[in-house]
Amino acid sequence: MLIDMHAHVVPDGLPAGGGDRWPRIEEADGARALVSGQMRLSLQEAWYDAERRLAAMDASGVDAEVVSPLPPLLNYRLPASDAVRLCRGVNAFIARLREVAPSRFYGLGTVPMQDPDLACAELSEVRAMGLQGVEIGSNVCGVSLGDDRLLGFFQGKGRLVRDAGHPDIFCAQGFGVLRHFRRFIDEVAISYPERRTRESPFIEQLAQVCGRLTKKVREFDVGDAV
Repeated sequence: MLIDMHAHVVPDGLPAGGGDRWPRIEEADGARALVSGQMRLSLQEAWYDAERRLAAMDASGVDAEVVSPLPPLLNYRLPASDAVRLCRGVNAFIARLREVAPSRFYGLGTVPMQDPDLACAELSEVRAMGLQGVEIGSNVCGVSLGDDRLLGFFQGKGRLVRDAGHPDIFCAQGFGVLRHFRRFIDEVAISYPERRTRESPFIEQLAQVCGRLTKKVREFDVGDAV
């Protein structure tokens, strides 16, 4: 069975918001784009249309995907109260995607990490939607995931309610800055081995030359994700 663990999606629509930092979907001449600040990204239909996505999976020989939000949707610079609305809108779309083909789509949502306590509270909403976990960025507005201000999220407070076969997964996306990555490994991945994490492909490549990370990556059983 082939499972794609790195499969991003973009909702077919987003909650209305204000300000340049609020992402939105624009449509013109039959084409859609995700716009956030100065970023404008043309969208393929498979990113937001379930049937198109399933067809693309079939063409690629992929049996199932663990879908997660495109990284620009992890918008930690929004005020926390606004971010909750955005997160819930994105998570609801991923939940609907799962409903189309629950044996082929498994979902990671997003939570407002700019407010760790609020992010913890939102985990119950993520579980209620039937998602398997959440995706998080490599840092929160420059704050390392290993910072004391965020550690509570990875301790008991940041745990999804578990049932058989569906452990909590925190997918750390895009460790482009090594100082954030190193502290995450030192303070979170090693200190809290019960937290089930899945690093980005970039990190898996680093694992080949980093013995300490190799140990961590090998602890993650892909089968546990589904």
